[in-house]
Amino acid sequence: MGSTMSLEPWVTGKALEALRRYPLCDRCLGRLFARLAHGWGNDERGDSIKRVLVMELHRRAREGDGDAERLLEEVAPNLGAQAAGVYRLVTGRTLEPRPCAVCGGRLGRVIEEASRLGAQLLQAYEVERFVVGVRASPEVTGLEERIKMEVGLPYGESVRSEIRREVGKRIAATGVAAVDFESPEATLLVEFPSGRVSLQVNSFMIKGYYWKTGRMISQAYWPGPGGPRYFSVEQAL
Repeated sequence: MGSTMSLEPWVTGKALEALRRYPLCDRCLGRLFARLAHGWGNDERGDSIKRVLVMELHRRAREGDGDAERLLEEVAPNLGAQAAGVYRLVTGRTLEPRPCAVCGGRLGRVIEEASRLGAQLLQAYEVERFVVGVRASPEVTGLEERIKMEVGLPYGESVRSEIRREVGKRIAATGVAAVDFESPEATLLVEFPSGRVSLQVNSFMIKGYYWKTGRMISQAYWPGPGGPRYFSVEQAL
């Protein structure tokens, strides 16, 4: 006879705790659980968690749980569009979602635009191998760390990691250049939340050899009163 197993709703419980305190977009909610599951984007994680939360709160409200109905009404503006239909059904009002406390709703647009502009820059400079660097404001990074600590979330990642990965993946998919952590030719720098994108091309050294076939040729430029005293290797280069 097979055994039964019940799962405690840790993920949805923690997500609900975070959403009761802060409005979070799909990406910023999903990023709190980024190291759970594999092959999903943070936007997919956040959207999935929100939909399960809405279904569970709706189920409890339909079964006469007044606390669940009040909780749904409280958390829906922080939860966002996924709660709009049930919120109208339960309260009779139109939901007015609040902007994400962490990114202000800009993260998805910044990733898409940085990927587009980054690909153009890499192509213009004929860069074949690159890495993405991210400079995020202390306000954004500080708030996301505070949410993790307040709610007790050990499975998240930083907004810098998400931007770095997503921009690199999108540019690599275009075939313009490949991500190379070992020997990149340039660093594509993305600033958040401004969305500014710049390219830092790495310096390189060219090594060569030469033969000096005349005695009156100096190694370096040798100035004199009327100009250089001798022709030099430096002038030849």
